[in-house]
Amino acid sequence: MPRVLANRIWSRKWFRIPLLVIALSCTPSQGFSTDDVVASGKAMFPSCGGVFDLCGYSDRQTGKELISQMFERAMLFSEGLAAVRINGLFGYINTAGKVVIEPRFDLAGPFHDGFAEILVGQHTGVVAETG
Repeated sequence: MPRVLANRIWSRKWFRIPLLVIALSCTPSQGFSTDDVVASGKAMFPSCGGVFDLCGYSDRQTGKELISQMFERAMLFSEGLAAVRINGLFGYINTAGKVVIEPRFDLAGPFHDGFAEILVGQHTGVVAETG
């Protein structure tokens, strides 16, 4: 009898909820952290708008434009580089707004430990900070 009772307790739905909470609490944050790129002592974040809905980068505190709005899409900076979309393809820029990895990817992710995940067609891969 105790064995059946133990099986019923473990199979209850309420047991799955704590596992889900643990899984969600272990996912990395995509927000700003201490690794935010700081240009002239100011954290930068993507800002989009205007007639053509182009994106650039602005000061997080004042909202002042730091990199002009010239990209179709702009991602957060990570390890000094940010993925941006130009003419339908993603590449990477540095904190000065200069393209350092030419746009040639269909999708591009943030850098972690010197590498970023990319997608070209149906193939995934990684790109180093050097391109």
